[in-house]
Amino acid sequence: MAKSRIPLSSATLLMLLVATSAQVIVDNVVSPPEEPAPSANAQNVIYKYGFAAQEWIQYPGGLYKASNTANFPASDKLSGALFKLNPGGSREMHWHNPNEWGFVLNGTCRATLVNQGSTHMVESWDYDIGDIWFFPGNFGHVILAVDPELGCTYMTSYDQGDFDERLDAQGLSGWYTQVPAAIAAQAFGLPNTSMITANLVNGTNNFMPQGNLTELIAGDSTPSPVLAATSAPLTSQVNSMTHRYAFGTAGYLEVSTDGGTVRTADSQYFPASTAMSGSLVHFKPGALRQMHWHVNEDEWQSVINGTVEIQLYNGLGALSGVNTLGPNDLGVAPAGIGHLIKNADPDNDAWMILVFNNGSFTNQEIEDWIGNFPLSYTALSLNTSLDFVQQFNFSRSGMVAQGPGAKPDTIYTI
Repeated sequence: MAKSRIPLSSATLLMLLVATSAQVIVDNVVSPPEEPAPSANAQNVIYKYGFAAQEWIQYPGGLYKASNTANFPASDKLSGALFKLNPGGSREMHWHNPNEWGFVLNGTCRATLVNQGSTHMVESWDYDIGDIWFFPGNFGHVILAVDPELGCTYMTSYDQGDFDERLDAQGLSGWYTQVPAAIAAQAFGLPNTSMITANLVNGTNNFMPQGNLTELIAGDSTPSPVLAATSAPLTSQVNSMTHRYAFGTAGYLEVSTDGGTVRTADSQYFPASTAMSGSLVHFKPGALRQMHWHVNEDEWQSVINGTVEIQLYNGLGALSGVNTLGPNDLGVAPAGIGHLIKNADPDNDAWMILVFNNGSFTNQEIEDWIGNFPLSYTALSLNTSLDFVQQFNFSRSGMVAQGPGAKPDTIYTI
C-alpha cells in the first residue's frame, strides 16, 4: 500500500532548514586555529623613506628632489617634492594632472595661478612661512622666490603616487622649444621662424630657471596684455584670495593639549582645497599622536624637525616595525590603517606636516571610538575585566603628553 505524502507548510520547512543548518554548524565546530606568526610581509613593508639622505638635483634657479613610488613604494596614492629656490629663482610656468598641496618652509614664494584661459580668474599671492596653497590639477601656475636673502623653500604633495614634477609636468619651455619653429611662430603671432630660432634654444627644458629678482619684481607692476585688455570685473578678481591659506590668520580646527597641537585645514576652512587637506602637528617632548586611523584618506607624513617614531597596524599579525623619521624624512599611513606617531625625544619638541588626499578630513581616535561603546563590550573584546577598562582615560585623544598628568584635549575652531 502506497504511503500518502503529507505536504509541509512553509513554516515547517523553515524550521527543518534552520535545524539542519544548526546541526551542520554543531557537527563542524573546531577549536580556533593557532594564530599565525606575524606576517613577514607586513613586518617588512617600508612605511618610511629617508628623504633627507636623497641627493638634490641642481638647476640654475635652485635645488629639487622628489619622492614617489619609484623610491617609496608604500606611498602609492601620494607623492611629494622639496624645492629650494634661490632669490629670483623660479619654478617655470607649468601645469600637471594631479592636484598640488604646498607648504612654505622658509622665505617667500610668489605664486600665480590661471584658471581656464584669458577670461578667467588670475591670482598672484606672496606665500610666507607656514602658508599653504592648493592648485587644482591642470591649472597653470608659476612660482617665484621673492625673498632677497632666503629665496623660498617649499614642500609639495600630489594626489598621485607615481608623479614626479620634473618628469611628468607640462612646462612652457619644454612645449614651445620642441614644436616646429613654424608652429611656434604662428602660435606667438610672429612674422617668421627666424625669430624663434634666434631666441629659443630647441629642446630646452627650463625646469627651474634663474632670473634677476629686481627686474622680475619691477615687471610685476606691468599688467600682462591679457589682463590689460579685460574688463573691470576680472581686474577685481585678481585680488580675490581663494587658493592661498595662512595658518597664522585663517580659520582651522585645532586640537590642543599639554602634549602639543594639531592644526588641520580642510575644505571647511580652505574652500578651494576640495581634493586635499593638511595638518601642522606640534609635539611636546615625548608626546604621542594618539592611536588612530582615517576613514577616507591616506596620510602622507613629512618631518620638519625633531625625531618621531611611527608604527602602523593592519590586522592580525600585521604590526609594522617602528619607523624612525628625522627632519625631511617621509612616512605614509594608507586609509584605514591604524597608526600612531610618538616624539622619540623626551627633551625636545618635534614638528610635522601631514597631507591627506581628501578635501574633507576624517579621523577616528582609538579612545573616542571605544569610549562610545559600553565598557563591558570593550572588556569583552580585550578579554579583560570591567574593572580594568573602567580605569581608561577617555579624554586623552589627540595629543597625549608624556606622564600621567596630561590634561584633556581642547578642541576648538579659530
